[in-house]
Amino acid sequence: MVQSTKGVKDVNSNELKITRSQQPFTDTAITAKIKGLYLREKLFGAADVAVMSINVETKNGVVHLTGEADNSTQIQNAVALAKTVDGVKSVESRVKVVAPKTTSPSTPVSQS
Repeated sequence: MVQSTKGVKDVNSNELKITRSQQPFTDTAITAKIKGLYLREKLFGAADVAVMSINVETKNGVVHLTGEADNSTQIQNAVALAKTVDGVKSVESRVKVVAPKTTSPSTPVSQS
């Protein structure tokens, strides 16, 4: 997990506490429904959602959103959509706004 979290270099495992979900099947279903909503909205809806860069995890009905978005509207839309799913008790977002990646103009290569 440390390797997949941007900016985190180390975790003090002596203070790490891992607990199990009381409702693992329900949590998995909630996560799947939210991801499906994000994809449906991206393909067919009007709301802007960062489908590929927002991660969704659910534990005991609490949805945890992490990742990156291009703007705060994408984050607000992701939170609002997650809240519409039955069984969601609350949504905690740690999604960060990052500047969209720009591509630099290609430099022509001269052929001699």
